[in-house]
Amino acid sequence: MGYGVVVCTKCREHAQITELDSSKTIKCKRCNATLYTKRLRILFTSKELSEAISARTHIQARIVEKKKHIGTSVNNKGSEQKYSVFGKDMDDSKACSINSRKIPAATKKTAEVIREILYQNNKLMSYEKLKEMALERDVPERKFEEMLTRLFLAGEIYSPSKGYVKIV
Repeated sequence: MGYGVVVCTKCREHAQITELDSSKTIKCKRCNATLYTKRLRILFTSKELSEAISARTHIQARIVEKKKHIGTSVNNKGSEQKYSVFGKDMDDSKACSINSRKIPAATKKTAEVIREILYQNNKLMSYEKLKEMALERDVPERKFEEMLTRLFLAGEIYSPSKGYVKIV
């Protein structure tokens, strides 16, 4: 049995791992579209799950980078016009403080706390700093480690370099 990495053909924003020859359809985890496995382009195959996870993480990072660099175009007057995905033209510190209401961590899920910390720090920060900030928000260390592993496996976060974590 092997694993394959595919990208949703509907939203084109989510790479996911599927077991080869296991089912006829899969669901996109982002847009919930039903995808027929025979019609999908398999971007990577491996017999090892860890290799497939690593490949999926790199593919997902490339998808996010392409989305970021949608960038600039020239309008009919010859001047450059900038456009991008929501929030890229705003100052990140102001964008993060739009909803500055503090909700106790006990009422939030651990994943939400981790995502919120990463978004408040421009989506990239060191692992140690993330852990420190999560512990300050009353997230138990064991739950933090488990949730970070789940988020890595789900492809929501990745490690662009050793000791750093970035949200997709």
